[in-house]
Amino acid sequence: LDSITNTTFFLSQTIEDFQNYLKEDKVRKDFDVNSSIRKILNIIKGSFTKYSINVTLDLEENLIINSYENELNQAILNILNNAKDALAEKENIDRCIYIKSYKTSNEIIIEIVDNAGGIKEENLEKVFEPYFTTKHQSQGTGLGLYMTHKIITSSMQGKIELINTNYKFTDKVYDNCAKVKIALPFS
Repeated sequence: LDSITNTTFFLSQTIEDFQNYLKEDKVRKDFDVNSSIRKILNIIKGSFTKYSINVTLDLEENLIINSYENELNQAILNILNNAKDALAEKENIDRCIYIKSYKTSNEIIIEIVDNAGGIKEENLEKVFEPYFTTKHQSQGTGLGLYMTHKIITSSMQGKIELINTNYKFTDKVYDNCAKVKIALPFS
């Protein structure tokens, strides 16, 4: 019941966030990036359990930024939902997601890696374009990563990139893992 209540509240907040997205009078506040990551993982843990997706966290403590918490929550949710959808299609692998957060001298970095096979090279440059999707028409609109890109770059003045990489999950190296890297200024 707590999970249903939390999810309902989050979805209600998401609707409100989209209504407020274009407003100029949004209020920045200090928040912990790791708290956002954990909140989203808590909301989607049921679907991760359903598809036997293992999440490994490597979170540096006290990553406080002054920005828009709910917008970051939406961006993380979009990325993790895309990873879940890609992993759900894979059979005969250990489905894994690795999330790392850390700070540099002037930014907080969030890295999300999944072992679902990566993004086709010809699609890498298109993934942040509006209405571009590799999913079936009934499953995707092509707006999730577009909105994520807009939130990170326009609203939060950060950077986001998606690359294919090799990654080691639970003592096995996987080729063509998708890695999303978000860099956010402290304020």
